[in-house]
Amino acid sequence: MKKVLIILTAIATGSTAMAASIGLGTKEVSLAGSLTMETPMGTDFAINLGYGYAVADNVVVGGIFGLQDNDVNTVFDIGGYGEFNFETATEWMPYVGGRLTWTSSDPDSEFVDGVDALVLKPYGGLKYFFSDSVAAYAEFGWSLASDDVYVGDNLEAESTNYGILLGLRVYLP
Repeated sequence: MKKVLIILTAIATGSTAMAASIGLGTKEVSLAGSLTMETPMGTDFAINLGYGYAVADNVVVGGIFGLQDNDVNTVFDIGGYGEFNFETATEWMPYVGGRLTWTSSDPDSEFVDGVDALVLKPYGGLKYFFSDSVAAYAEFGWSLASDDVYVGDNLEAESTNYGILLGLRVYLP
């Protein structure tokens, strides 16, 4: 038990970042998700995977893939994103960005056809850097689709959606 505490203390103290910054040429790999157990549509699960490249200091562009599923609807996203990160003198880094994705909705019903749409999603969030190469993040985003690809709380099709993603980002030189 004593060895485990010593190892955990060494990891915690050795992974503290002094200041958050994303330099030109840095590669970013992200994984985010959410799980809501009780919704009008049953258990709701979402996951997003992304890969980006810093085209300038604190400016990242990249690609993203997403999946959201519940008892009523399955939604796939694929597209690109751009993000501006605000450098601070701490391990906290706020950011804003936007995604443009092609989204496909596949309702779990034989009476409703699937719908494809273009989706614009502005978002903002906050990263916390555990080290120079690992950050946890929380992000709020609002999606506006060209067609009704989302299912609302009243179980009717909607063209807007919003939510919070929690995840990890890894930065590679």
